Amino acid sequence: MSDKKRSIAIWCTPHEGNISTSYQIHINFWRISKKSKLKKVNNKRDFIEIGILLNNPREIKEICLYIPIKVNVKDISDCSNYFKNNDIAQGIFNEPLNSFEDNNPRRIDFLKLNEKFGSIYQFPTSNAILDSNYINISEQNDGSIIKITDTSLNCAKEIYNLTEKFVYFRIRVFIPHDNNPFIKDIEPLDSIMMSGFDVVEYMDFRINEARMLPDQVEDIIRNSTSGRKIPCDYIAFLTAVPVTTSLSISSPNMHKQRLLEHEIWNDYVPDGIPDGMMVYHWKKLPPNESNSVDDFITFIKLQTRFTDSITLIKYLIFAFLFGIAGNLCASVVQYCFTTYMWPAR
Repeated sequence: MSDKKRSIAIWCTPHEGNISTSYQIHINFWRISKKSKLKKVNNKRDFIEIGILLNNPREIKEICLYIPIKVNVKDISDCSNYFKNNDIAQGIFNEPLNSFEDNNPRRIDFLKLNEKFGSIYQFPTSNAILDSNYINISEQNDGSIIKITDTSLNCAKEIYNLTEKFVYFRIRVFIPHDNNPFIKDIEPLDSIMMSGFDVVEYMDFRINEARMLPDQVEDIIRNSTSGRKIPCDYIAFLTAVPVTTSLSISSPNMHKQRLLEHEIWNDYVPDGIPDGMMVYHWKKLPPNESNSVDDFITFIKLQTRFTDSITLIKYLIFAFLFGIAGNLCASVVQYCFTTYMWPAR
């Protein structure tokens, strides 16, 4: 995949009239697929979660996301059900929240100190798959455009009319094992000669960086927004990686880091999470001269000590063959030396 296709894009199509609202972007990247010699050995897949917080959905017609991988509807799921757990809601928003359902199948509400805080939208499903009338997917430039439709936005407006608080969308997108554009592996060339070695992984994560988007996607964004931009006032990026993986370089500076509580988050991830997961958190607010965050870029270098039974067996076979080869070479040298250079007298 070329660098031109690495960025995620998120944009909102406005209604006619003045724009007085804004939105936030929350991106989580979960690094949980287990590898052996840089190949998958289980069915766990990395995934990204994309959250869009609308301060006032009345002025927004639809929300679109571009991700640089081809996905189908089975690769996407709604995260709203997890927010029925107060610990999950508090962990996502970093606020002391209580969540509850108010006899409305399209939303879960949050209270902060017994006052309304906001709501998360629940996407309808059909046969356990997201309903295409509310969210649909199309291929674009070896990637996918995920569209939260005007039908969903109309539901969000009804929620806002009742609560007058933000409405939140959050979806999860699973990443294929063989096509992960966000992270790359570098294996040492001499790994066969070691019983264990360090694997370097680097993550180059970009959001709304125009020069890293396909030209056709840029055209779609310009045509859908008609130059009328709804400002983004906050971008947060978090990545969760096993605690055995060390973060050696990151840019820009990290906001915070913490150990993930296994008893809370294990059920949040399909098939559970490894014992010990670290969360690293970055955020970006509008600069002083602007009321909008135009893009977000972070580079992360990870380092993992890798060893398993296959690696150990290969190392032992190599060491055994190397020892035999060394003994054969020594015998040949000794024979040649004694036969031709110092013949028997």
